[in-house]
Amino acid sequence: MHVNRVDAGRGLAWYGLGWQIFKASPGMWIGLVLVWALLSFLASMVPVIGLLVFSLLTPALMGGLLYAAREAAEERPIHISHLFVAFSDQRYWRPILTLGLVSLIVGIVAILVVVFAASSAAGEAIGKALGEAMVGAGTMPPGGATSGIDLSILLACLLAVLVALMAAMALFYSVPLVMFTATPPLVALKSSVHACLVNWAPLLIYGLVGALLGIAAAIPVMLGFLVLAPVSVCAGYASYRDVYSG
Repeated sequence: MHVNRVDAGRGLAWYGLGWQIFKASPGMWIGLVLVWALLSFLASMVPVIGLLVFSLLTPALMGGLLYAAREAAEERPIHISHLFVAFSDQRYWRPILTLGLVSLIVGIVAILVVVFAASSAAGEAIGKALGEAMVGAGTMPPGGATSGIDLSILLACLLAVLVALMAAMALFYSVPLVMFTATPPLVALKSSVHACLVNWAPLLIYGLVGALLGIAAAIPVMLGFLVLAPVSVCAGYASYRDVYSG
């Protein structure tokens, strides 16, 4: 599967293209974001199970947003029903749910890594406190309490970040590949990671710009995300079109 290597400056240009797609139907895009937010809220009302199910369905919902972005980019009207297109078309729902399952498994792994890091930190804190108590009691020489610094905490945190980064790279292009080209899920995941590595520079700029815009969007009581979220989705579609065109 051919992957284009694009200039670093495209990372910023994608937001400009995303804005052009968004402004053709801003009301409908905000409606799509509100429906997504409502689904997320309802899922959060069911402890653990709701969040797991929502994580499983997230790639399908993202596929619906990208489908709407393609429709808007080609100057066709978009509808709220586009958010659920992956569930209504048999060509999409099985492979896209496979991506959801991968996302769910990776998320669970990341959580377990964080829990491990937290438990290690708690254990170190207890050990340090006991060591300091022993120093105070004269049963341990000064410095003994901190001589055995456990690097496993740092390694666990780094591993959690690595897992999250790999998951993001695997899903970023695999969802549109499955939706628009019927690429098998595992092939799409592999191609997505490859495309992200090849285009790390524009994607880095894309991420940094998104982070700065996110800070600005959070200022007016988070209302800015009603615009930033759909613009980011449309920018992601513009990125896919750049990287996989031709």
